[in-house]
Amino acid sequence: MFGYLRGLKHGMSQELNLAYKNYYCGTCFALHYNYGKLSRFLLSYDLIIIGLLMKSHEQPTCNRLRCFGEKNKKRQFTNDEWKKVAALTILLTAEKLRDDIEDENSLFAKIAFKIFEKSIKKAQREFPEMHSIIAAGYQKILADEKTNGNVIEIAADFSAMMESVYKCIRSDGDAVRIAYIKAVSEWLYFIDALDDYEKDVEKGRFNPLLHDNVSHAEYINKHFSEICGLIQYMYQSIRNVAKEFPHACVEDALLKNILNNTIPYMTATTLNRHKKPKLQHFQVGTVWSNNV
Repeated sequence: MFGYLRGLKHGMSQELNLAYKNYYCGTCFALHYNYGKLSRFLLSYDLIIIGLLMKSHEQPTCNRLRCFGEKNKKRQFTNDEWKKVAALTILLTAEKLRDDIEDENSLFAKIAFKIFEKSIKKAQREFPEMHSIIAAGYQKILADEKTNGNVIEIAADFSAMMESVYKCIRSDGDAVRIAYIKAVSEWLYFIDALDDYEKDVEKGRFNPLLHDNVSHAEYINKHFSEICGLIQYMYQSIRNVAKEFPHACVEDALLKNILNNTIPYMTATTLNRHKKPKLQHFQVGTVWSNNV
């Protein structure tokens, strides 16, 4: 996954910050106890939202978990919910590595795939339906990339895949949580394409935003109106989810915090990452304006 959906302390109470850290550590322990110690290196901020949506932590506001010396961690993090979160991390990573191998014949991806091959096969064997959905989803994304599909089309492919995965692992998921995973996944694909723009230009890789071989800064300034329109499109779904999303528990509060704080902050950070005054197009806290 991409690593953009990290919790922001300035938007959290002490209780929420503790719960977020416990979900982050819980995802790490789930990887360790279900797919081996090395799988902890695959930990991603983005997959924490799956654990939050499933409410998989028994005591999210307990004292923060430690890497060593805790009792009963294996029992807690090998339950069905945590095992699905860990398997999803493994299976998404596997397809991302395959994509990197096919796109650029990446030596790093080949080595990583070999290292995690045993864990990947175990996840595929234990969750064949999830594996089938993810493999088919990435094939659809790859096919659209090869025909130079636009960013909205391919973001929709990724969003549809994540929706199907969520329905697979949580058959009783309600409509607002399904809308949540769809809207956030669509934004994730878009922001990753924007963030990777310059690297993709340098390496000659496909990027659905690519118009010409210009730098990240030049691209944003040259196509700013287009980017505004894309962000408005992504934000409309997120706004709708934010209005409807409940606030019944600590997990709900964290998920809503990601909508209201993390996504605007990471959008602004990605656009302004070179810290040049001319690139201060978006300010954190104002990006929810209807005029962007």
